[in-house]
Amino acid sequence: SCAAAAAWTREAAHGSADPPPPDEHTTRQLVKRWTAQEERPGYAPPSQNWPPPSRSDLATLRRAFTACGAESFDPGHHGCGEVAFQYATSLLGGTLCGHIESEREPSEEEISEGIGLMKRLAASGMPSAACGMAYILSCGILAEEDEEAAVRYHQQAASAGFAQSMQEIAIMHYLGDPLPQDAAAAVRYYRQAALLGLSQSMFMMGECLLSGEGIAQDTASALGWFAAAGELGHCSARSRIREVAERDIPVNVSSLMEEV
Repeated sequence: SCAAAAAWTREAAHGSADPPPPDEHTTRQLVKRWTAQEERPGYAPPSQNWPPPSRSDLATLRRAFTACGAESFDPGHHGCGEVAFQYATSLLGGTLCGHIESEREPSEEEISEGIGLMKRLAASGMPSAACGMAYILSCGILAEEDEEAAVRYHQQAASAGFAQSMQEIAIMHYLGDPLPQDAAAAVRYYRQAALLGLSQSMFMMGECLLSGEGIAQDTASALGWFAAAGELGHCSARSRIREVAERDIPVNVSSLMEEV
């Protein structure tokens, strides 16, 4: 049911079971609900950007960072560690890799301070900061590009259970750049990130299952992942489910394969 699909997305991080494939009735109900949602004035799909933009401006974050002790803060303190991460991200313009249009161009001093703080947080074991350093070094916008170091930072974060870095490693294996192309490894990382709630990884699990790339082909299971990603607002996943509903055919279709 639609309720079951929504419940799976909420509980995904607490288990290892794949999402159940939707039956014909559920497929139509999902499409009906998604269409109503998308037709509401002002609707916009959820952002896939990481890190998410801070709700506080740089001055506010600087005051909070100072209250934590500024340069003498304890990275292991959860509250202050998060403040430091948001402050470092804001110093760097809020993008790390140009993912979000920034209203403010950071100065050279801010970039230096932001990267230094991000590196310190990563060294303390903060997974999000390790992922942040990976973005910085892989893009070459804020610092000189260093793909090998970026991979190491992503691996550090992924080994600590950080979903965003799991997804990035999956992409590297899927594309074969800069890691060796390995579809099976990509699927393993996509699945881990999907179970932690990343809709893009859910969608890619569906795509790999649909094509049999890196995993045994299974159209019904693919539709389960598409439905779960669609519940989180993923546009391409919703399109896959709509293809089934519009054709008025069972979920174990083979015709979807013709488009892969």
